[in-house]
Amino acid sequence: MIGTTPIPEGHTLTIEQAAEVLQCDTDTAALRFNSGELPGVKFGRRWVIPAPAFFKRLNELALEEADRRRRELAAEREAAAKRAAAPKMITVGPTVHGSAERTRGRKRQPLPTLPSLPAMQAAA
Repeated sequence: MIGTTPIPEGHTLTIEQAAEVLQCDTDTAALRFNSGELPGVKFGRRWVIPAPAFFKRLNELALEEADRRRRELAAEREAAAKRAAAPKMITVGPTVHGSAERTRGRKRQPLPTLPSLPAMQAAA
């Protein structure tokens, strides 16, 4: 049914009706038909879209996209589980002050040597 008009079996749709069903602009719908993603036959400048083929393909696209999203989500969850299970890098060794302290990741850089306060006041 488009709007309030029922679509009988064997009926054809116009590009405008298909766009209404898809809730998109007619140019967007035409791109989908031109690419072959949606079934339709072009006669001259007009598209003739068999309603049963259109709705069948729309259903197939919905199922394909849902399956793709499920696979992507499963892969993301698997990757997150692997990251969570991976051992954390902990190094034990000398730090800036020479004591053995636990640090994570990269070693700290030594602190820069700062001029003493009296030397700074003399320069001013």
